[in-house]
Amino acid sequence: MPLSCCLAFCLAFPLPTVQGPPFLEVVNPTAGQLATLALSNADPGKRARLGWSLAGPGPSSFSTPFGGIALEFGSPYTLTPPLMVDSQGKAAFTRRLPATAAGTTVWAQGVVFDLSGIELTNPVVQVIS
Repeated sequence: MPLSCCLAFCLAFPLPTVQGPPFLEVVNPTAGQLATLALSNADPGKRARLGWSLAGPGPSSFSTPFGGIALEFGSPYTLTPPLMVDSQGKAAFTRRLPATAAGTTVWAQGVVFDLSGIELTNPVVQVIS
């Protein structure tokens, strides 16, 4: 099949957009184990940054080219590098939790962005088991 036909096919069937806001959850929040901040329901091809804090609820304010935003975690906080949202609308960030983290509360939220604007995920409050 010539490249022009493949290109025409791809343009005729673009990546689907999702319905509803992007969703963030913490998978396996267990001390001493790998835990994942899992983003879903985001538009494929966009980028995301996920953030978390042990300092308590926010807001923490950020300036962006689209104006100021406030995320629902306190300072100090940690942000992931920009993550690419895959073709299924998902992105993830995994880290091992310290064995001493049991009972610690984590506040997290994410931002999905591209040149057209930003969308915030739901805020998450999770106690590490």
